[in-house]
Amino acid sequence: QEDYAQALVEVLEDLSYLEEPMLVLFTSKDLLLQVSDSLSLSHLAQYKNGDPAQLKKRFERGDSQLLLGTGSFWEGVDFATHPRVIEVVTRLPFQNPEDPFTKKMNQELRLEGKNPFYDYSLPLAILRLKQALGRSSRSSEQESLVILLDQRLLNRQYGSQIQASLEKIAPLVIAKTGEVKEVVEQFRS
Repeated sequence: QEDYAQALVEVLEDLSYLEEPMLVLFTSKDLLLQVSDSLSLSHLAQYKNGDPAQLKKRFERGDSQLLLGTGSFWEGVDFATHPRVIEVVTRLPFQNPEDPFTKKMNQELRLEGKNPFYDYSLPLAILRLKQALGRSSRSSEQESLVILLDQRLLNRQYGSQIQASLEKIAPLVIAKTGEVKEVVEQFRS
């Protein structure tokens, strides 16, 4: 996780030249805090700088161009006041398999002869991704770019199912890490 946190720091610092509002979504509090502790950029971080409602107000007010969040930032916070938002998704939002509710659901699905991953975890992760995309694109005047940094989108069997689902709601560009700046520049022009 330390190597991944450092890689995320590098990506965020590389994108800071844009001077555009950036919302970075995490699935792990620990990873969020590791990235926050290593960033040299001014930023707002959930668990450090206030509750989600306070952070939303400060971000929209322009106190910082970079907001690190998890939890409710995936589904319940809109940023309609910004004409542009870059959203960085650090990992696909799968439920923690050790969560008691998830364990119970998986057990019930197995008893019904279903596959817990394909019948529950994957559809739920796709739904959360779609909700996340909606956070930064609330009106026809608003433009947003979502950068999904999880390699599983490309190298897992279920990646094509996620891609197909996302393509139904927004254009999708597959780019290597070194090509992200180029894609971002196309977005800006």
